[in-house]
Amino acid sequence: MGTGGDLWIKVCGMKDAANVAAVASLGVSRIGFIFHPRSPRFVGHSLVVPRECTGSARRIGVFVDSSVEEVCRVIEEWSLDGVQLHGVESPGYCRDLRREWRGELLKAVGGFDEPLGSLVAPYDGEVDGILLDTRLSSSRIDPSEGPAGGTGRAFDWRLLDTYEGSTPYIVAGGVGPANIGDLLQYRDRELFVGIDLNSQVESNPALKDIAKVRQIMSIVRKRVERGIEDGSEV
Repeated sequence: MGTGGDLWIKVCGMKDAANVAAVASLGVSRIGFIFHPRSPRFVGHSLVVPRECTGSARRIGVFVDSSVEEVCRVIEEWSLDGVQLHGVESPGYCRDLRREWRGELLKAVGGFDEPLGSLVAPYDGEVDGILLDTRLSSSRIDPSEGPAGGTGRAFDWRLLDTYEGSTPYIVAGGVGPANIGDLLQYRDRELFVGIDLNSQVESNPALKDIAKVRQIMSIVRKRVERGIEDGSEV
């Protein structure tokens, strides 16, 4: 996954082919498809977004406590470039998946009821990236708490100052045009490599507002370029 350089953008929770193509044309790095039936952004059981719609963006599948066999089946059907594990998958599960498939592997951690270091440390060396989210999606979540993921709420980004892992990380959860500038204040962290966008750039669940995505892309590019030009980071 690498560190440094441009901060990449992933737009997650998509399932409309035309909307995907429009987002991909903006130059985002990754597009996420959610394969969790309880999510309002669940893509369904059939391939609905052909490979050509995503252009050069990597296709990332988001799974919640699925079997390794099921993940591998969907990887092949959807021609996925990466997998994001958003449940309570263990480091051992990650190793099992690695034995079957060698694409980009991201593991979400969230909730932060424990120190950030203790949440992340077990996955160092097992995955390519850690996705820091407001809440960890799990099939074990009480349905009364609402759908898994896509809460639209940001966690306390001051926690990024306590990140002690060796694995690059991506920030998710409630990132949108109104607060992207605040998040970019943490751009100088060496392992902060990506931003995940979802509900805060939607007009409806799974349908992204192209103007909002474009606005965020523009802000990120300008801030990163400004940091490079003056020899500093934002």
